[in-house]
Amino acid sequence: MATKSSLQWKDATFFVRYGFWLTPKVILEGINLTVPEGTVMGLVGPNGAGKTTTIKLGAGLLKPAGG
Repeated sequence: MATKSSLQWKDATFFVRYGFWLTPKVILEGINLTVPEGTVMGLVGPNGAGKTTTIKLGAGLLKPAGG
């Protein structure tokens, strides 16, 4: 029987557009993540590492550009 997965990403990418010409800037690139159902997970890293953006992608508040 296969294990259920509540969250699974393969090469997820997120970018924002900034500046006058709305140039795309890659914020997160190539995230591979599988979190089985019922698992508690934490993200640890320095300021600016993308922890909050990753959580927002997982919660559905942001839509990934790819992956």
